[in-house]
Formats: sequence, structure tokens, C-alpha cells
Amino acid sequence: TTAKMEGRVTTAGSMVVESRGRNIADAKAETTAGGIAGAGSATEATAIVDSTVHATVTDGGSATAAPDVHLTGGASVVRAESIADADADAIGITIGLGGGAGGSVAVATVTPEVRATIGDNVVFDGTGSLSVEALHNSGLANSANRADANAESSSGGAIAGSGADATSTSSADVAASVGTGSSIGLSGNVAVKADSSNRADSKSSGV
Repeated sequence: TTAKMEGRVTTAGSMVVESRGRNIADAKAETTAGGIAGAGSATEATAIVDSTVHATVTDGGSATAAPDVHLTGGASVVRAESIADADADAIGITIGLGGGAGGSVAVATVTPEVRATIGDNVVFDGTGSLSVEALHNSGLANSANRADANAESSSGGAIAGSGADATSTSSADVAASVGTGSSIGLSGNVAVKADSSNRADSKSSGV
């Protein structure tokens, strides 16, 4: 997901360049097998969120002395926001009187790239405020979002080889920046902010 302002804003009360990506991945696998002998199949569930969310303002490219963006008093924002959640559940049940039981494997991964950027040589002037924000699962409303992996494996009888393996990874790459040679000459507050909430839970159980 990309939002990009490339050019000049000669006069505006405020400016908003915002990119928001909401990515939810859910995977669930269930296997039930029964028999007197033989090998059980594995139960695998994989949920991956690997999105790209960028919001960018670049140099207008003109050789004139005018600013790239002239603002007249409002609250302006350049914001990239990722909202992501991955849930993987693998549940395997094997009942038999001999042989091998396949295991349960659950993998949940949340690894977005989030960028809020004012590029090189961009000139802002005028009045008002400016926020440059890169956010991932930020705020109370997104506090439940995470990478969650759950693997359950159970077997009955003389079964060998069953097991459960759960792996979760939550590692967002989040950055907010103002490039080389840029100038922000506004009368109000200027904030450059990156905020990321990375939560991961893994649970495996076998009987």
C-alpha cells in the first residue's frame, strides 16, 4: 500500500498523505487419523503477513525558489500505518494400535515494512503543524493484534513420533524520516514519530 505526493502544493490549509494497510492472515489445519498400523500425516498451518506500507512526500523537482509545500495554518500529516494479525492453528489427532503419528506444526509471522518519509530536498514553509508518523499496531484499538501460533498433537494407542511445534514471529520494520537537504519552516510543531507494537505468542501441546 503506497501513498505518494510528488510535485508542488502552492497553497493549502493542510495536507494529508496517508497510507494504511490492514492485513489479517488466518490458517487452520485439522487432521484426524485412525488405524491399526502405518504412519500418520503431519498437520501444518502457516499464516504470514509481510506487507509494505509507505507514505512519501518527494521533491517537486522545479528549479524555482518557491517551496515544495506552502501551508496556511492547518495540521498536516504524512502517515503510514500497518494493522496486522496472523493466527495459525494446527490440530492433529491420531488414534491407532501401532505405527507413527504425524506431528502438528503451526507458524505465524508478522513482518511488515512501514515507512513515513519526507524525501531529500523537500521544502515546507508557512504556518501550521506537521507530523511524520510510521505506525504498526499502534494504540489501544490494535492491542490484540499479534502473531499467534497454536499446535496441538494427541495420539491414542501405541503411537510413536507425534509431537507439536509452534513458532511465532512479530518483527515489524518501522521508520519515520526526513531526508537530507530538506527544510521545514512552519510556525507550529513538527513531529517525526515511529511506533511499533510487536507481540508474538506460541503454544504447543501434545498428549
